[in-house]
Amino acid sequence: EEIETTGASIRDRQAVRLGRLTSNHGEVVRVITNAISEGSDGGNGGGGGAAGGGGGGSAQAAFASLEEMAKSSADILPSMEADDAALRDLMSKVAASKTVATKRMKARLRQVSVAQSAIQRVLSNVAVVRDALAQQCE
Repeated sequence: EEIETTGASIRDRQAVRLGRLTSNHGEVVRVITNAISEGSDGGNGGGGGAAGGGGGGSAQAAFASLEEMAKSSADILPSMEADDAALRDLMSKVAASKTVATKRMKARLRQVSVAQSAIQRVLSNVAVVRDALAQQCE
């Protein structure tokens, strides 16, 4: 149950991060596309000095927006690394449990095999005794 709970928690955190990264990606594409289109509109429009200043302003705004987004997303990578460590720990526990279960199963199979051999010996002895009794009765 601990494994299921931990796994579900990690999965849920991954889903939140994925949504956030997808949203951020869309926003980055929008900001860059706007900056490019504003820069190309300004470059096609009139004199070079005014166009260069306008394009530089939109590029500056785009960089500021992207930097702010990068700062707000700074916690994503550490949280992914923490989840990776939790998954490694979880997998170690699963592997240890599997090893214990396998050893227990093998020991039980040996016990069953010994019991089957004993049953076979008893059946053989019963057959011998039955044959001896049959001969005595004849």
